[in-house]
Amino acid sequence: MALNLSFMVVGRAATADGLPNLTSVALALWMIHVCYPGAAYLGKADGHVTADVLEARLRHVAARDVARRRQWIVTGVLAGLGFLAKGPVAWIPAILIVGAVWLARRDKMALVRAVAPVKAGLLALVILLPWLGLLLVQHGVGFFYEFFIVHNFGRYTGGMSNTQSDSLFYYVVVLTVGFFPWVIMLPKAMRMALKGGIRRRRRALAGDDAGKALPVLACVCSYRDWE
Repeated sequence: MALNLSFMVVGRAATADGLPNLTSVALALWMIHVCYPGAAYLGKADGHVTADVLEARLRHVAARDVARRRQWIVTGVLAGLGFLAKGPVAWIPAILIVGAVWLARRDKMALVRAVAPVKAGLLALVILLPWLGLLLVQHGVGFFYEFFIVHNFGRYTGGMSNTQSDSLFYYVVVLTVGFFPWVIMLPKAMRMALKGGIRRRRRALAGDDAGKALPVLACVCSYRDWE
């Protein structure tokens, strides 16, 4: 990051993009953790485990299970903060990640229970209620049409109008120059992520190894106009 051209330019410009991007990336990384939590460590089955060690390991597994049942709280908080900072666009990377994993997994309900979209969504709504109330009082219902349709849906699907950002080539140039020098590694990274065909990528998403799934998820989240 320290050697990324775009990172240095945006940091010097001191724009507000840093905080919205931070919340969006935080939510996306958290959802990867939810989808790929990893297995609890129980130690080596060497036959010489004492009762105290076994009890400590069982407590660790129990605490991990409790944490998984409550992780929807973190999801809801991050979703609420991401919406406040960037609007509904902040949820798109997380939705793409969970959607891709959901399509690949056989036990879909287990993933739904882990993500807990209803409880997390209600918590995010509670966080947004003060903001929604203040806007209703100050601007009325018309504000939400302008916010959602014009500034989010319209800008996301069609650019910022009357600027060069309406062209797809604009983003090709910006990303190519902005991610220098790491853009040099992009072709090899794409080959590594796409080799092996659809079945291999599906197995990577359906497995428990986040390291194997990350290249595929990176391709899934490479959509137009991240900012």
